[in-house]
Amino acid sequence: MTLKLKKIFCTMTLSLFGFFAVMPIFAQTSIQLNSSAEPRPEVANRRTALICLDQSKAAKELNHWVDVFEKSSLGVAYDSRIPDLWLLRAEAAVELNRPKIEIISYVETALNNPEWIQDSSDKARLLYADLLSDTCEWEKSLEILEKEPRLVSNDADFVRAKNFYRSGDLSSARKIVRNAKTLYPEDGRFQLLFLQRERNYTANREVASYATSLIKTHTLWSGAYPEILVQAANYSAHNEERIRLLKAYAAQGLADELHTVLSLRYEIISENTAFELMVGFAEKGLSYDYLREFVSLLKTPEVKTKAKEWLEAFAGVLIFDTNHDGIPDLSAEYKRGRASFIRYDENQDGLSSWQAFCDFGVPFSLTLSEKNITLDYGIYPALGRITDFAENIVYELTADSAMWTPLNIVLAPFETLGIKFFIPSPKKNINFLQQNIILEFASSMQRSTTERDGAFVRFSLLDGIPQTSVYYQNEIPYAYGFFENGKLQFRSVDIDDDGFYELTEIYDYNLSNANRYLSIVEQQKLCEDLFGSKEMLLGTYCTKMIHDSNKDGRADSFVEFLGNGERIISWDIDVEPDGEWDIRSIIRGDSQIDQFIHPVSKEEITIKNEKGKPVSIISSLGEQAVIQDEFFTNLFWIEKPQKYEISQQVMNYFNLSPAQGVSILNIIENKRLLVVHIGDFYFGEIF
Repeated sequence: MTLKLKKIFCTMTLSLFGFFAVMPIFAQTSIQLNSSAEPRPEVANRRTALICLDQSKAAKELNHWVDVFEKSSLGVAYDSRIPDLWLLRAEAAVELNRPKIEIISYVETALNNPEWIQDSSDKARLLYADLLSDTCEWEKSLEILEKEPRLVSNDADFVRAKNFYRSGDLSSARKIVRNAKTLYPEDGRFQLLFLQRERNYTANREVASYATSLIKTHTLWSGAYPEILVQAANYSAHNEERIRLLKAYAAQGLADELHTVLSLRYEIISENTAFELMVGFAEKGLSYDYLREFVSLLKTPEVKTKAKEWLEAFAGVLIFDTNHDGIPDLSAEYKRGRASFIRYDENQDGLSSWQAFCDFGVPFSLTLSEKNITLDYGIYPALGRITDFAENIVYELTADSAMWTPLNIVLAPFETLGIKFFIPSPKKNINFLQQNIILEFASSMQRSTTERDGAFVRFSLLDGIPQTSVYYQNEIPYAYGFFENGKLQFRSVDIDDDGFYELTEIYDYNLSNANRYLSIVEQQKLCEDLFGSKEMLLGTYCTKMIHDSNKDGRADSFVEFLGNGERIISWDIDVEPDGEWDIRSIIRGDSQIDQFIHPVSKEEITIKNEKGKPVSIISSLGEQAVIQDEFFTNLFWIEKPQKYEISQQVMNYFNLSPAQGVSILNIIENKRLLVVHIGDFYFGEIF
């Protein structure tokens, strides 16, 4: 459902229910409600949907197709299980010329819901088969028609005939057309289809014989289908008859490219008149096949010159039927005699297979709509950039390395005019490059990441293998990564976006070992943060972090990950860091051991914790109790607590210098005070 329709539903709901409360439900869609109680929501919704059904059918009788579409769309919003509403929505979409891919989805939904109210599935099957035929699904279309109960009607047979012609089964198609003349004598669609599809087989005896009989009786159908007059002229063996047919068409005030070409061929109009007509047709879109035929018929030098000048500066749209099924599948907009925009819809479902933007006839950007990929060319057909919007990846390719294009630019056979006029020709059954092939030609790859809002990473590549990476947030770099053999080794990270990269992260890669460090979900999240993909380099994990907290160029804190939930956090607090720890915390699951180096004795002191709270210290003197300060709950004294004034001075000191550390303070007469800050706790000792 579109956003626009959702808004309509929301704003109309109250007024609709108020209106429906007094509006009677038509008998054919009435349902029994329990008048003694409020209806359940699903009952009320179905009642509303059925009212929408009746309103849609009433609008259909008036050919108010916009109303049909809107009311049926509203109906399925209330109850999506009513196939009649989906069919009406599809029928309205056909009349409103909406994309066939959209209409097909409506019909498929109708066919998947068996509870028909008024219509039947046969009607939906017929429309479905017709849509499949028009979108190159000829075999599937025939299967729908032949499925029990087999659809038998003039409409069903007409779709069958189209399928056979389009799939190349001329014998079966001709048989249906011949039988239709008897079974459906007033339906001229079959005869018109025959004339349109058999134009290249006029030398075939069977075709010529049937065409002759058809021409003799064309008045049975040419009133409803005047195109029969033009098409039949191509089959007539008698010039007078051809002229009569073509003039009869023109007498109705009708004109088109085929009529113009045939009128020129049989000398009913002059070359100059034909030229003026073709110029007029080009304003709304000109069939290339008829343009080619028109050019081949020109003989007069004066008109040839005019046609040459016109095409050299051609500004209009050429339309192509590249698979010759009678439905255009390619269009090209021209400016200054060269294509500026080309659109190709291979299966004719309304969703472009690709669209090319051109500079004087040469593609510089091409969109693969179904894959949501955009290609930017360097020197065509060499790819310069590939943007995969579905995966949020941008590849920059080495110049002139990857050649790929879904079309050829070829010369039109206009040599008789003395010009070079180029037309697009789509390649058939061509597959886009696989990712591993793209990576071989890529110099860099950019992907969105989840580490920060608006973040992405750009990898530099060599033979498809990452060498370095730069991490950006809103186009500003905040981290740099370095790889070896395609595996991330370390990153330098600017944590606070001040331009100083104070954090270094060390990484390893091992699929089995990674499970000791992170769960699968955590590994996937890390890969999304680092590489923009859950799968890329899955098995990467961080082993160590090195932090330069005061940004003096020397590391002062470290986190070492040991696996299985164990890690060591350490600080080197020396004025001149020596690379050795002075304070550290060893964390194993829920337990934690804190240690520090005594600044005087250089002895290793261990702080014992129970349930996350310090209880004692262990040194060469043995185990000594620690006592919680009376005034500050996160301050502990070794063996003997101090008075408030001393505690206050300790806390003031750490408020001014909040970093982890070990210090000796001279704040007591003739005595020194050892103070330690580890994690969230502070320790003091008089010595």
